[in-house]
Formats: sequence, structure tokens, C-alpha cells
Amino acid sequence: MEILGNIDFVELPASRIVGIEVVNGGGDNPVPALWEQIFSQNKLNVLHSEQALLDLFIGWMGEYNPENGTFTYIAGYLMPSGNKVPDGFSYRDIPVCQIGLGTINGSFANGEVFAHSHEMTIEGIRKAGYEPDYSYGWSAEAYPKDLSFEAIEGTINYICPCKKSI
Repeated sequence: MEILGNIDFVELPASRIVGIEVVNGGGDNPVPALWEQIFSQNKLNVLHSEQALLDLFIGWMGEYNPENGTFTYIAGYLMPSGNKVPDGFSYRDIPVCQIGLGTINGSFANGEVFAHSHEMTIEGIRKAGYEPDYSYGWSAEAYPKDLSFEAIEGTINYICPCKKSI
């Protein structure tokens, strides 16, 4: 069973997600194969991870298309605004915003921790007197750099822009 361990609220400066892009939704999920390729080929090594704003791998999700149920997924790092983008990489600029950063513990074996991380983070955001701010048009999975996807259970993070409830 998955558990929201905690939720932190962070003022995110203007930033840039830099990574490898795929389109997801509307059929097969290309994201696990993308991460496998990234790790097996060390594709993120060119990004200077020591400059990342969060010490986490980021799976940015945005640009949802309601007509076909697809969205853009970028696997990479959250870098400072204006960070150089290497050839073959994609990026999206992110304006200053407040984020809820959920920490979720649960089963990797059955995928529960991945399937419910968004809902659990949103619930934690609301319980703390905030609300999701969907006007930014993105959210993100965030993984510790020492995470083993082969593990039976573990901890992941989920990021959602938010604002104080009125």
C-alpha cells in the first residue's frame, strides 16, 4: 500500500526542464523504455547534474491534448533558467511558481506508487490549505538518483504547481 510520507512547499525559481522527450497516452506507455534507455546509455551525463535545481531525476508531463489523450513527457533534470540544451535534447521553460513536492512510499512491484502519486500529492496539497494550480499546465514525477526500479518497494516524489487556497 502506498503512503504519502510528507509534502513540502517550495518556491521554484524560473527554470528549465531539459531531457529526452516522448509522447505518452492513447496506447502503449513509452516511458519505462525511455528511462531504461537513458540509464543504460547514460544519456543524462551531458547535463551537468550538479547544476540541477532539485537533486532528482524529473519526468515532466505537460501539453495535454484532450482530443487524443496524449501528453508530452520529458525525462531529465530541472535546470536553471536559460541552461544550455545539448543537441538531441528537448526543453520547456518553467516560470516562477510554488510547488507541492509529495514524497510517496509504496510498492514498485505492482506499480501502486506510480499509479497513485498524482492523486496522493493533490490530496496532501489540499489538506495543507493549498490547491493545485493547473494554469501552469504541467506536473512531474521525481525520482531519487539512487532509485532502483527493480526494487519491490521504494520512495518517489511527485511535483505539482499549487497556490494557497482562498
